[in-house]
Amino acid sequence: LLKLERYDEALDNFNEALELNPGRKLMFQTLHNKSHAFLELGRYNEALDYVNEALGLNASYPLTWSNKSKTLCKLERYDEALDCINKALKLNKHQNDIIWNNKAMILYKLERYDEALDYINKALKLDKNKKIWVNKAKILMKIGEKEEALKCIDNALKLDPDFEKAVKVKKELLKDH
Repeated sequence: LLKLERYDEALDNFNEALELNPGRKLMFQTLHNKSHAFLELGRYNEALDYVNEALGLNASYPLTWSNKSKTLCKLERYDEALDCINKALKLNKHQNDIIWNNKAMILYKLERYDEALDYINKALKLDKNKKIWVNKAKILMKIGEKEEALKCIDNALKLDPDFEKAVKVKKELLKDH
């Protein structure tokens, strides 16, 4: 249900799973997923509570640290978010586009655009998905590379012509063009 972006339904299922008193591993996964659903619903304080609870059960899963960093970023706690994403990177035995992308966007929020560009490029080497292309465009816009930003948006729109974030950023770029 998370992949289908049906977050409210997912939360109902996670609550039911927790009521069954699952084992430690399933409890961790359910708390991790529940925090992700709250994050996507914009309920950041609840997301932070559940991600912290998940980390209390298993602090060695990189994507949980990445989710915590993303939540802290939404709460505008960027330095803490950077600490968490760095923990995720230390734990990450395999390259992961989500973690690289999240680090890039934290650096973007901290106005460290050159570093952000390095990390977003690492993410794109692993997965050229529409969200990463849009994030690269946003970084490029901040450093005045509007032509390159437009190319990134076009790449995102080739993957999904109806991707709202890409359409919005393209309008913004063309308005300034």
